[in-house]
Amino acid sequence: MKKKIEKYKYLIMLDLKIGELKELEKKDRLVKEYKTIVEIVNNDPNFTRRI
Repeated sequence: MKKKIEKYKYLIMLDLKIGELKELEKKDRLVKEYKTIVEIVNNDPNFTRRI
């Protein structure tokens, strides 16, 4: 079970709440990078206009 959770943790995190994501971000560098990229894209007016 732990192997499956580890394998799919980035899909599982899509269903987490903000506080849970912040905790995960502290433990996983890749989650922090994803968060940074999403914040940049969400603040880009060209991106939001195209969506």
